[in-house]
Amino acid sequence: MKTGFVYIATGDQFVNEAVVSARSIKEHHPNHPITLYTDRKRSFDHDLFENITVLNNCYFHRGDTVIKKSMTPYDKNIFLDTDTYVTDELDDVFQALSKFDIAFSRSRGKKSVDDVPNCMTEYNTGVIAYNNNSKVKSFFNEWDMNYRKYNNKSGKTSNQISFLETLWEKDINYLTLPREYNVAVPHEAHLNGQAKIIHGRHIKGYEYLDEILNSTTGSRIYYTTRLFGPSSPDEIINDRIGLCVRFKNKVENDGLTPTINLIFDRIMERI
Repeated sequence: MKTGFVYIATGDQFVNEAVVSARSIKEHHPNHPITLYTDRKRSFDHDLFENITVLNNCYFHRGDTVIKKSMTPYDKNIFLDTDTYVTDELDDVFQALSKFDIAFSRSRGKKSVDDVPNCMTEYNTGVIAYNNNSKVKSFFNEWDMNYRKYNNKSGKTSNQISFLETLWEKDINYLTLPREYNVAVPHEAHLNGQAKIIHGRHIKGYEYLDEILNSTTGSRIYYTTRLFGPSSPDEIINDRIGLCVRFKNKVENDGLTPTINLIFDRIMERI
C-alpha cells in the first residue's frame, strides 16, 4: 500500500513555500513520494516531487486548495498547505487511515453555516489525511460543488465553510486530529506532546518556531505577546509555572498558613 504527500500550489510564492515544506517532510520521510499540483509546467533543481501535475482553470486563491476527487495519487495521502512545516514523522496519521476515511483538525474560527448545527465546529483544511476510496472521492466532488456555489454567491474565497457543509451532508468516517498535528501560528493554543506540523508564517522562520514550541513536550500554552506585526509563541507556560501561579493566588486570597495546611492535607490524602 503506497503512502505519500500532496501539495496544491498556484503561483510562484506558494510553489516556493511548498518546496520549503516538502524539504521538512523529507527530513522525516525520506522515502515517501510527494505530488505537486500546480498552475503551469515547472522545472526544479531538486527531486523533491515525484509527480508534478498541471491544473486547468486555477483561481489563484484559496479555492485552488479544494481537493478534487482526482487528487488521490496514493492509497493513503496527506495533503498539506504550502505554509506548513513538519517536525516529526507522521506514520501514525497514515496508520489511522486504516480505520478512518479522512482526518483533519479543528479550526480556530467558528462560523455558522445554514442547516448545520451550531455545535458542529469549523475545521481547518490546511492539513487533511485521506484514503483513495469511493467515499472520499464522492466527498471531494461534493466539496468542490459546494465551494463553487459558495464562492459564486458570496464572492468569498475561504473553503472551510463549504468543507463543513459537505461534512454535514456526506456519510463519511472522519477523525479529528489533535492540535499538535496542525499548530496554527501566529495564534494561541494548548499543546500536549510534540508540535508535529506547524501551520502559518512567522518573521523568524520555522526553525525558531520548532525550537520554541517543542522546547518541552508536556502540557503547555503558547500565545502571542506582541501587539503589531507577525508574532507567535515567544513564551510557553507549562504546568510548573501554572502551579506557582495557583500557589501565589491561594496565598493572596487565604493567607500563607491556611494554604500550607491545605497542601499538607492534600499530600496526606494521597499517602
